[in-house]
Amino acid sequence: MIQSKLSKLAHVYITVFTLLFSFLIPIKGNMVHAAGTVYYVNSQSGNDSNSGTSSSSAWQTLSKVNSITFSAGDTILFAKGSSWTGQLTPKGSGTSAAQITIDAYGSGNLPIINGAGTMPTKQGTVYLLNQSYWTIRNLEVTNNAANNGNYRSGIMVDNNGGGSLSTIIIENNTIHHVVSNVEPVGIDPHKFGGISMYAQGTNDSFPNAIIRNNNVSYSDRVGIVFWDSSFQPRSSASASVSISNNNVSYAGGDSIILYGTRDSILDHNVGSYATNNPLLQASNKYSAGIFPTRSYDTTVQFNESYNTQFSGDGQGFDADILQEGAVFQYNYSHNNAGGGMLMMHSSLGGDQPADVSDITVRYNIFQNENGWGVLTFSQLATPERLKVYNNTIYQSSSSTAAIISNCTNGGYFVTGTTDMAFKNNIVYKLNTVDYFPPDASGVYDYNVFYGDHPSREPSDSHKITTDPKLVNPGLGQNGLNTNDGYKLWANSPALHSGVLITETYAPHNGNGGQDYWGNAVSSTLAPNRGAYNGSGIGLGKSWEFTSNTESFTAANVSGFGWQSGGFIGGTNGSSDPYIVSADNLGVNLTNNKIMKIKMKNSTTGTSGKIYFTTNSSTSFDEAKSKTFTVTANDGNYTEYAIDMSSVAGWTGTLKQLRLDPNSAASGSFSLDYIRISNGSLVQTWEFNHTIEGFVSTNVTSFGWQSSGTIGGTNANSDPYITSADAIGTAITSNKIIRIMMKNSTSGTGAKLYFTTTSSTGYDEAKSKSFTIKANDANYTEYILDMSNVPGWTGILKQIRLDPNSASSGSFSIDYIRISNS
Repeated sequence: MIQSKLSKLAHVYITVFTLLFSFLIPIKGNMVHAAGTVYYVNSQSGNDSNSGTSSSSAWQTLSKVNSITFSAGDTILFAKGSSWTGQLTPKGSGTSAAQITIDAYGSGNLPIINGAGTMPTKQGTVYLLNQSYWTIRNLEVTNNAANNGNYRSGIMVDNNGGGSLSTIIIENNTIHHVVSNVEPVGIDPHKFGGISMYAQGTNDSFPNAIIRNNNVSYSDRVGIVFWDSSFQPRSSASASVSISNNNVSYAGGDSIILYGTRDSILDHNVGSYATNNPLLQASNKYSAGIFPTRSYDTTVQFNESYNTQFSGDGQGFDADILQEGAVFQYNYSHNNAGGGMLMMHSSLGGDQPADVSDITVRYNIFQNENGWGVLTFSQLATPERLKVYNNTIYQSSSSTAAIISNCTNGGYFVTGTTDMAFKNNIVYKLNTVDYFPPDASGVYDYNVFYGDHPSREPSDSHKITTDPKLVNPGLGQNGLNTNDGYKLWANSPALHSGVLITETYAPHNGNGGQDYWGNAVSSTLAPNRGAYNGSGIGLGKSWEFTSNTESFTAANVSGFGWQSGGFIGGTNGSSDPYIVSADNLGVNLTNNKIMKIKMKNSTTGTSGKIYFTTNSSTSFDEAKSKTFTVTANDGNYTEYAIDMSSVAGWTGTLKQLRLDPNSAASGSFSLDYIRISNGSLVQTWEFNHTIEGFVSTNVTSFGWQSSGTIGGTNANSDPYITSADAIGTAITSNKIIRIMMKNSTSGTGAKLYFTTTSSTGYDEAKSKSFTIKANDANYTEYILDMSNVPGWTGILKQIRLDPNSASSGSFSIDYIRISNS
C-alpha cells in the first residue's frame, strides 16, 4: 500500500481537549431539509430549455436560476468543473423545517461564479435580498475588478426592510479576489468583503446565522463581516450568530468583524496577513484581525490571528467600541505588526458613561508581537471592569511591542481611571521596551514578570520574577496546537501559585472552568499562573543555562563558559571535547528515560555521546553510554531526543553526566539546554477542535467535522492520512494504540504505518494490519498491540493510517491514542 515517499511536515505539538464544555455557545448542526425539488445547473452540457430536475437535463445559465422563485426544501446544484461569469440572485425563502440549499454536484473543482465586478454597487457575486432559511455551500466565488470604485462582496446576504430573517448558513465555500472600495463615500466600507451579511433597517436582523468552514482570501475591505446596524437596544441586535472554522487570509482590511449581535460566537477561525490592501496601510484606516463590536456577550475563543499588517491599529484581536460582556479565551495571537489586542472605548473619560464594559481576556497565548503593545489601550478611554488573567505572553528580544501600551508609548493619557485587574499572567519578556499603561492605576497581582524589568514594570505584591520554567517558550508556529512549549515543567514556580478568580458576570462562567489545553480549572483551588493549568511536565532534571554554566566544566575545550542569551559552549581543543556536570545529581533514572539536548554543532562531527554514572556504578564506561547522531555544520539549535530505555545501566539514581557534543578536532559548539524527563508517556489526537496536523492522500473533502471527528471520502482504493512529523513520543514502553473509527465502506482491512527517529522511511516492517467492520453505522474502537512489531521502539517520528482499502465510501475518526495499557 506504500506508493510514494511522503513529504516531511512541519513540527507540531499535540493539543488534547478532554472536557465537554457546557458553557460554550453551541454551534448549530446541519439543518434537516424537508423534501423539495432538486435542480441542476451545468455551464457546459446544460440548456435553459431543459426541466433542470436531473443532471441529464440541467439548466445552463445564471439568468435561468435568477428567474426562478424557489420554494422551501428546494436544492440548486451547480456542476463541479463548471464556471459562470455574472451574478447569482436566486429568489424565494425557506422555512424553519426546510432550507433552500445551493450546493455542488459531480466531481472535480468547485463550481466557479465570477462576478467580474459587473454587478450594481453594494451587492455581491452571490446575492440574496430579504430572504431567509438559505444554505449556500461548496462554491468558488470571486469578484475581481480593474478598480475599487464600487462597493462589492463575494457572497452577500442583504436585509433592507426584511425584518427578522433567520438561519442563513454560508459554509464550505472558497472566496477570493474581491475588489471593493475601501474609502467611506456615503457608506461604511466595512460592510463589504469576501462574505457579507448586512442588516440595514431599524427592525432588520439575522438571528441564528451561521458562517463556517469557508476559505476567504484577498478580499476588500473585510474577509468576513456580519453587520446589524440596529444594535441598540440589546433586543434589536441579531441573536445567536456563529462564525466558526473559517480561514481568512490577506483581507484588504480586517479579517473578521462581528457587528451588532448578542449571545454570539467567533470560534476556531484563523485570520492572517490582514490589512493587505496598500491603500489602507498607507492611509492608516485602522484595521485589526478578528473582533466583535457594537455587541453583547460575545464569546471569542480558539481563534488564531497572525501577521496582521500595520494600519494605525494592526492588532490580532480587538475589544472594539460600544459592546459589553465579551470574553476572549483560548486564542493565539502572534507576530502582528500592531500588537496583540486592542482595548477600545469611545468615551472621552470624565463623567461620561462607559461604552465598553465587562471584558475578560483569559487563557490566551501572545507571542512575538510588534508595534504598540501586546495589550494596547485606545487613547480615547479604557474599558470598565476589564479582567486580564491567566494569559501567557512571550516577547523575544527582537519583538518591538510593549507588554502594555497606551498608543503613545509615552506619558499617561488618563488619570486614575483604569478599571483593570491583571492577575495570574506569565510575562516572559526578553525585549527592553518599557510598560506604557494608560495611567498608574489598575490592580496587578500574582503575575510572573520574567526577563527584562524596566522602570515602569507594574507593582505586584505577589509577583514572581524567577524563571517560570516554560517547557520550550517562543517556538509556537502557525496553529493552535503548536504551543506545548508554553506548558510548565514540574519544577515551575508558577504551578499552583496563582490566586483563585471567580467572575460575577454570569455569562463568563466563573473562571471559565478550563485552560488553553482543556485542563480543568478548579473553582476552589489555587490555579497555576499563565494559560496552562495542568500538572507539571515530568522532569527529572534540567539544565537551562539561563544565567550561568550551572556547574558544568569542560575538558579539551577552549573558551568554555556561559554565553549571552542563555547558552554554554566553547571551541574544540582536540577530537575528544566533552563537558561534565556536577557530581551527586540524585536524579531518579528508573522513571525518566528521555534526554533532550538542544545544541548547535558548528563542527564537521556527526555524532555525540552521553556517558553517565550512578550511585551503584560510579565510573564512566562504555556500558553506561549512548551515541546519537548530530547535524554537522548546523546553523541552528537542534533538539536531539535520546531514548535511554535501551541502556541497561540507566536505572537507579544518576550521579554524574558527561556529554561529548561531537567528535571533531576543530570547530565549536553551543548548548541551549539538557533535560531529563519521563518523555511523553501518552500521545493522543482527540480531534475535538481541529485536524491536529493530519493531512490526507487519495481522500476527497478531508477535514475536521463539527462532531469532533476527522474524515473524508475515498478517492480510490488507497486512501490514507498522515500525522505531522517529528512527534517525539517515546514508544518503547507505550505499546497500545486505540483508534475509534466509523468505516462507511465495504473494506474490512486497515493498516498503520510509522517512522521513528532511527528509521525514517515507511516500509512494511514498520506496519500493523488490523480488521475493521465493513459498512459500520457506529464508531468502533480498534485496539492495536504493537509489542510484536520489532520496529515499535525508540522515538516516534510520524504515523500514517490507511483507514480501509475500499475504492469508494467514507470514513470518520474520533480519536487515535497511544498509551502503555
